[in-house]
Amino acid sequence: MLDILVAYSAGPKAKSFSTAVVDDIFKGVKLIMPKGAFVSLDKRRETLAGNLLSAFQRRFADTKEGVVEATRVADFAAWPNHDSSDKTVFGNDHIETIIEHFREVLNSNEVNIDDALAEWNMLKLNLYRRYKENSLTLKQHHIAL
Repeated sequence: MLDILVAYSAGPKAKSFSTAVVDDIFKGVKLIMPKGAFVSLDKRRETLAGNLLSAFQRRFADTKEGVVEATRVADFAAWPNHDSSDKTVFGNDHIETIIEHFREVLNSNEVNIDDALAEWNMLKLNLYRRYKENSLTLKQHHIAL
């Protein structure tokens, strides 16, 4: 990802300027600047991009765990194929994580938490049955929407 940030860090004007400078001359004007100024600018840009990337990684480090990760059950692209033995247990731990995280809200709205996992499994069963009979897989159907 750092390569992407660095690649797009120079705007069109900065790129045109850097390509127009030849032997420290820009449009007939001799530039007075320290040796390696362009290298320094590129290095600063790379450092900035690296710092941004590190900040994003620190800020969003928890997206691979907990309740945020558990919401992946809503992504049909993450679901196992019809013929996979994993489909029977797929998402069960994620649903349990979501239930635990929202337990207070669910209870205050009189949601029967004890039935949630059974309802999740019925939903999976119905969706797998529905799309097994059709030519589209769950993932293809999701993309087609």
